[in-house]
Amino acid sequence: PVTMLRFASGIQRAEADISRPGPIAPAPAAAKMPMRITSIHVDVASGVSAVAAATAAFALRDAPNAARFFQVAVDACANNIGLLARAGTFAFSQGWHAQAEMALGRLLQIDRSNENAPFLMTSAIHAQGRWEEAVEQYEKLLERNPGNLAARRQLALLYAAQGRDDRAALELATKAREAYPADAEVARALGVLNLRTGNHARAAALLQESARARTTDAELFY
Repeated sequence: PVTMLRFASGIQRAEADISRPGPIAPAPAAAKMPMRITSIHVDVASGVSAVAAATAAFALRDAPNAARFFQVAVDACANNIGLLARAGTFAFSQGWHAQAEMALGRLLQIDRSNENAPFLMTSAIHAQGRWEEAVEQYEKLLERNPGNLAARRQLALLYAAQGRDDRAALELATKAREAYPADAEVARALGVLNLRTGNHARAAALLQESARARTTDAELFY
């Protein structure tokens, strides 16, 4: 028989997180819940309740049900721009990148003027390892807004990692460095690009700087 569970405390907590403005609390601790969800009563008219159910499922590492409940949430949000934005942001903050992409994609279908969703959705695509698609989307973001420093940073990191057009990548990374002078990832990317373009002294300085912050990045020591 299918076990029907409500997880009152966990769902109420997640429901509060998705409904209120301000910082998002972490998902409920898995240790305090049963080990698997087989079914949950969800008010399908409420995206909030479905997100709460998905939160509980993710906390239990029950990925199939988590994905199913998040789909219910996105469907239930319908054309509610605020809930879709909140659900997408919440999912991204929890590392649920496919679910964040789903919610933010739905949001952009009905509100193309949203300023934050395109970058966040592209970041979700990037986090899933779809680098070519992420490069294309970051480039489009920069075409629309050359002052988008966050998109410039991400594109510089991807260009450096992929070894595409080192001169263009060097220009992007140099500008990203100006915007993020203390960013160890940018320093690493710029160091790699300087190494590939023959500026060995500059490369050594940047890679040493990055290594001081990225102590577990063994590649930097080579």
